[in-house]
Amino acid sequence: MLNCKEVAYLASKQMDTKLVWTKRLQFRFHLWMCKNCAQFIRQIDFLHRAAGEIENSQRLDSKSLSLSRDARERISKRISQ
Repeated sequence: MLNCKEVAYLASKQMDTKLVWTKRLQFRFHLWMCKNCAQFIRQIDFLHRAAGEIENSQRLDSKSLSLSRDARERISKRISQ
């Protein structure tokens, strides 16, 4: 059976890659038995989703701040004069 430290490591690793089925099974079994690790995983998942939403909203904001093609052409003409 995995210990809490191993579960914390696997929780992080699981965000980047898919765990092999045996590790996934051990991971889930530990979470079923250990309520502290289960709570930790819920908190990690929440933070991961929140960071993704912030990243997505920043992408949208940066797109809305970009200049239109017409505006870029006007600026380019003014600079070259």
